[in-house]
Amino acid sequence: MLNWNTADLCISTVESLAGAFSEGLRIVLVDNGSQDDSAARLRSFLTDGALADSVELVESEANLGFTGGVNLGTRHALAAEPAPDFIWLLNPDAHVVPETARELVAVARESGAGIASAPEGGPGMAGHGHWPQPFYLTPQTFMVRRREGERWLETGRCAGWCAVVDARLAKALIARDGHFEDERLFMDWDEWDLTLRAKALGWRSVAALRVVAEHDGFGRTFGTTPMAAARQYYQSRNAIAVARRNLPAWQFWPMLAVRLGRDFSWFARLRLRGTTPNEKAYVKGLIDGLRGATGRWKHHPESPLARR
Repeated sequence: MLNWNTADLCISTVESLAGAFSEGLRIVLVDNGSQDDSAARLRSFLTDGALADSVELVESEANLGFTGGVNLGTRHALAAEPAPDFIWLLNPDAHVVPETARELVAVARESGAGIASAPEGGPGMAGHGHWPQPFYLTPQTFMVRRREGERWLETGRCAGWCAVVDARLAKALIARDGHFEDERLFMDWDEWDLTLRAKALGWRSVAALRVVAEHDGFGRTFGTTPMAAARQYYQSRNAIAVARRNLPAWQFWPMLAVRLGRDFSWFARLRLRGTTPNEKAYVKGLIDGLRGATGRWKHHPESPLARR
């Protein structure tokens, strides 16, 4: 679990999972260079003996980005004794119950998938995007309602905010690429990138349709906050980066033209509704994506909850 100036969310999520500690759940909690008192608060929270045995706090001096923070936590998780069979990627703004991890692991084992994640759109729904869906030729990721009795559905993108990853897959990605998640992305589109890289190694991704999990997603791409502008930038830039790495040129450039037409039409509709879509951040991300820029954006806010 990754914290960046959101200690309250992390503490609440850890407390909600206490019932799973007896089943072998161990939490690696990464403080990702928080600028507030998060690290001190988390250290104080974990002085409880029961928590200290089940939760490891890892502190980074700098903000490594979402991908870098996940990599730091993943390395610590894989080095644990006994070694884990699965790694649970969980955002602190996700609302889950102790049974969530149990069902995700059961689905991963039953399906043989390398990644099993919560359904996009809530219980009973699943993001069913398939490549080239990461470039969003359709207005949004396909949502497919599950059939009665169905437990899982193969999907082209995992829900990175709540997913279990087979430890063998995590190790294989690190061995091949030198990293679990691509730190050049910093944040956003990492779930597309992870799913596609796993697929290249022969591993599938599935949505666990019976999982109970919800995601607040405090960093939306429209609105007046600095984080909204940053999210728009990263999503625009990283969509280009991930697509260029995985598509031939003859497919990439026509799809780019389609995407631009769709996106600017969407911005116009948002403006008519009185919503701020952060077009400048989008255009900057688009240009930087085509230029091959990576890493942290210079206008990245100091807090996910910061306001202008």
